[in-house]
Amino acid sequence: LVGLLDHLSLDAEYLILLCAHCAGLGKTSIHYVEKVAQDMVAGGASTVEALQETLRREDAAREAEGQIRALFGAQDRKLTQTERKYIRRWTDEWKFDLNMIELAYEATVDSIGEASMRYTDGVLKRWSTEGLTTPEAVAASDERWRRDKESASVGKTKSAKEGGKKQGGSFDVDDFFEAALKRSYEDI
Repeated sequence: LVGLLDHLSLDAEYLILLCAHCAGLGKTSIHYVEKVAQDMVAGGASTVEALQETLRREDAAREAEGQIRALFGAQDRKLTQTERKYIRRWTDEWKFDLNMIELAYEATVDSIGEASMRYTDGVLKRWSTEGLTTPEAVAASDERWRRDKESASVGKTKSAKEGGKKQGGSFDVDDFFEAALKRSYEDI
């Protein structure tokens, strides 16, 4: 510890805080504390204030990871590197909170019938790209999509009824069912 004080020019409060943090993680080896101290200083956290902020962010990330693991039913196993990458991207890069991640999880299960971090990543990527950061914004976007889809569907049906047979050899569904019903009544 004295070597860390001298070599890295840290003060005693910094080391006490760092040792308490490491002990809280169950890591009581001086070698571990030394490695973490070197990593912290190399990462720019060389003051007590910077260390406190870094530890706060790490604690928040660890808590979010635990909640996301529980959401996806992965609390009994080690996460893969890809899964950790997804979680970091969702929380650090795209800044989604747990409510948004839960909403994307629900959208995933509704769409494909199972939990999938890869599919959820795609949902959250789309939301991030579109600037959707709240459940209300997602709901409004989904409603606009449904209205646009209905408008397009109504326009196709109206066009098919007015024009009869459409380009490309397709046909009016209503005409098809009417002809099928006539044919089945004739067979009776």
